[in-house]
Amino acid sequence: MAITLVSATEFSTWLRPTAALALLEDLNFHKAALVVFQGLITGEIGSAAETLTFEGRSSHRARLPVTLWNGWPEDFNPHFWVTGDFSRQIPRPRGNGDNGPLEVLGVRFEPSGIEGLSPRMRIAPAEDRTGRPSGRRAGTNGEPIARAVKRLLSLPPRELAAYKVERLAAEIAEEYRALGLNPPHLDNGRRDARGVLRALRDGSEI
Repeated sequence: MAITLVSATEFSTWLRPTAALALLEDLNFHKAALVVFQGLITGEIGSAAETLTFEGRSSHRARLPVTLWNGWPEDFNPHFWVTGDFSRQIPRPRGNGDNGPLEVLGVRFEPSGIEGLSPRMRIAPAEDRTGRPSGRRAGTNGEPIARAVKRLLSLPPRELAAYKVERLAAEIAEEYRALGLNPPHLDNGRRDARGVLRALRDGSEI
């Protein structure tokens, strides 16, 4: 796999997945994820990872090739949109038929790609994998978490740093209820809240 690196200065300006969702605030989670995913597979949105590891070799601030997103199974996985992490098996460069393990941590998106999304992509109705309109399916795929993340992104850094896991877990539960969904178990809610805060605080301990 050919690796192209992004400078540290440039990479620091790229958008975390949560920030990309916030810029698409007129869309719910499912639609925003679909819009970004379409941009990734067409190359309209550039992406890079804080750490990319393939066959035991790691690169930092590595650009991700467009082909990596083809057949990507995580497009609506809330874990990815909070952490920017995923792993998958991809064909080895030698083309011997075997697949090699790939681990991608801390994905970020090129700002110009997110900000320049075409109007056609912004207004396209979200569809599930069978081509049917998705409707309220978004709520079960992370919209409550996405709503909470968007709210946190608007806070001043000092206020975000003081945010408590218990408070966010309660707010996420309220987002579920507002959407007519059953909130997660308290332990799961705390886990989600802890993951969100860790991602937004650049991986610092909570």
